[in-house]
Amino acid sequence: MQPKNTKYSKEKLPKLKFEEHLKMRPGMYIGTGSLGIINLLKGLIADCVELTESENYFFQIRLEPEQKFDLEIRTLADISKFEKSSTDKNNFKNYFLKASKVLSTEFCFNSVSSTETFLTFKLDQTILNEPVDYLELSEKILQWCYLNRNSEVLLIDRREKFLNQNYFSFPEGVKYLYNRMVRDSLGKPEFEIAFDQNLNGIDYQIFLGYRTDWYPPSVIASFANDIHTECGGSLVDGIVDGLIIGCTKYVKDNNLIDYKIKKKKFKNGLILIASVRGSEFKYGGSFKETLEEEKIKKEVKKIVKQLTIDFISNNKEKADKFLWRFDEKQLTSGMY
Repeated sequence: MQPKNTKYSKEKLPKLKFEEHLKMRPGMYIGTGSLGIINLLKGLIADCVELTESENYFFQIRLEPEQKFDLEIRTLADISKFEKSSTDKNNFKNYFLKASKVLSTEFCFNSVSSTETFLTFKLDQTILNEPVDYLELSEKILQWCYLNRNSEVLLIDRREKFLNQNYFSFPEGVKYLYNRMVRDSLGKPEFEIAFDQNLNGIDYQIFLGYRTDWYPPSVIASFANDIHTECGGSLVDGIVDGLIIGCTKYVKDNNLIDYKIKKKKFKNGLILIASVRGSEFKYGGSFKETLEEEKIKKEVKKIVKQLTIDFISNNKEKADKFLWRFDEKQLTSGMY
């Protein structure tokens, strides 16, 4: 008996178009279940922002029964580039509008003007039949809005007996999250540093504070564009290095011989919220858990070093409360 030929060639493999593959495996492109639809909705507004490059946006997302969705877009820029992405065969990066069209039984635009349009689509329930979790969608949109401070989103859910509605707008950006963390924490920060500027085409937002009355675990959140880099990376490392260098210089310049600067002590009582927004960044990990950009690390290290020196030099009483953790003569416990 002759053995079967198990060799494969490109010619033998079936060639599927994007539309066919998307219908077969939507989870590979947008995720599965409720989260997949949430990713689709969030991807639509993110693609619109990236393609139209306007100074501000208003989005209204309305959830209707039977997997029907209405998206209203108002902006200062021409929206036509976003509308054309549904048929653009060469753009594989901004594919969420194309995916919405492929995965829907009904799909249409109703343009009011070049800067205002309405998109209505009804998802094919044989492909995506799980209802969207409104609370989870609200959480995702909230985060997206404080990372996109020039955008407003009105979220409306008309699927239940009573209307659900939330409005999201955070012109202060991630400072909203920092203020929330401070408000929810025990002990008001005495040592605080803030930086909110554009340098060389990259937007930096850095907000950090130390609770100096006691030393609870740190609260750290970092973001790069719309990505939550859960394990930190270049942005967080650069900020901590800047703190260490600034404090070391101050201790050395003032001959504080009993103060020993140790990295582990910088995490105690720290509240740090930071974000960078710019061109495409490099990430580490399967799910982009870390930012891997040496230029970002160098820039924020320089920024935070100077801010640390300025704060300590100009706020002696508050600085002493913060620097006390490094005084080995007074603080003998290795716990801190």
